[in-house]
Amino acid sequence: MCCLWKSTTAFCSPPICAFDAENLYQLLETVILPLYYDRPAEWMAILKASVREVQPTFDSDRMAAEYMEKLYMIGPV
Repeated sequence: MCCLWKSTTAFCSPPICAFDAENLYQLLETVILPLYYDRPAEWMAILKASVREVQPTFDSDRMAAEYMEKLYMIGPV
């Protein structure tokens, strides 16, 4: 894991952070931003597909069940 901000965590190594930052900016400049600005319909399709893909993991029923399980130490609901 790397951080792109100043941190004192053991996970933040300057050479790794510089490498990750360069890769992130390269990806933003060459893929993400052109897609967002030049092909907004394609960007929106990717965005919606991403939301559909993670929705089962982050829906309120799952979160409430996890809350009950962890807070009250009961088995899966």
